[in-house]
Amino acid sequence: MLIKDKIYGDQIIENQLILDIVNTPEMQRLKGINQYGTYAFVSEMFNTTRFEHCLGVYFLLKKFNASFEEQIAGLIHDIPHTVFSHVVDYVYGDAEKQEYHENHHSRIIKNSKISYLLKKNNIDAEPILNENNFPLLEKEIPDLCADRLDYFMRDTFTLKKSTAKDIERYLNSFIIYNNEFVTNDLQIAKEIANKFMDTNLSFWGIGFQAGSFQLLADIFKIGLKNDIITEDDFFTTDNEIIEKLKQSGNKQILRDLSLMERDKIVLGTKEDHDFFTKSKVRFIDPKILHKENIKRLSELDNDFKQRIKDFKKKIEQGYYIKILRN
Repeated sequence: MLIKDKIYGDQIIENQLILDIVNTPEMQRLKGINQYGTYAFVSEMFNTTRFEHCLGVYFLLKKFNASFEEQIAGLIHDIPHTVFSHVVDYVYGDAEKQEYHENHHSRIIKNSKISYLLKKNNIDAEPILNENNFPLLEKEIPDLCADRLDYFMRDTFTLKKSTAKDIERYLNSFIIYNNEFVTNDLQIAKEIANKFMDTNLSFWGIGFQAGSFQLLADIFKIGLKNDIITEDDFFTTDNEIIEKLKQSGNKQILRDLSLMERDKIVLGTKEDHDFFTKSKVRFIDPKILHKENIKRLSELDNDFKQRIKDFKKKIEQGYYIKILRN
């Protein structure tokens, strides 16, 4: 199978198990889950899917010679992702951690064809379902990991904040040291860390993002309350759940769906707002191989250390959101 990936270029998948997993209904469903959630309502340029991201994480882990089991774990890590990515976290009051889908990871994989394929190939599913076993795939913020690196490169490329040459420079600077991603280039560490934070402040964690996620989550709540949708619908696709909501004819749902526009979801004030919401604090503090020692960027750069403090304080304040209904 030839995959034309916008980050890693042409990639050929030859391993039969990987091919079989890619072709399962569970993986194919991810083609219908927008990486950017409600940004799908804003512009056609925001069309990256969870399917692309999962393949990207697999390609990145393979490039850096992760174990085959870790490559599989990376390929399937977003299998349980719900419609519109993290919107469902807002339904259940988990806007800051955004871990709803992870709570369903084991159940969904075990009840899928993927579990059968792993068993058929004499691979124990249990270790693969525990991301703690795979530090290259997943690390806590603020560390680098394949998941975080792929969406950073993929999203900044989509937003035209990173060029193909930038991506090449980043990839060439990463090395694996003590089973984790580090860089040996201080300047690139500064560049990606600041760009990561800038992207959060301009895209991932802005008021529109948090407000539109909350608005769509509230629409989902209306759908649940009126038996228009069920929790199972969160594990379908973006188009399927939206069509179900539209077909209901519910006036409040139809009205609120019409408000999913960038100029109608704006920042309010403490005195004048429709709701208060928060977003996840996303940043990286890369580890650098510096004079044969590992140091974080914040240990080597006091300005960046201060920027982290200022950034966290800003995001943790949350957003007062006003919906312009006229």
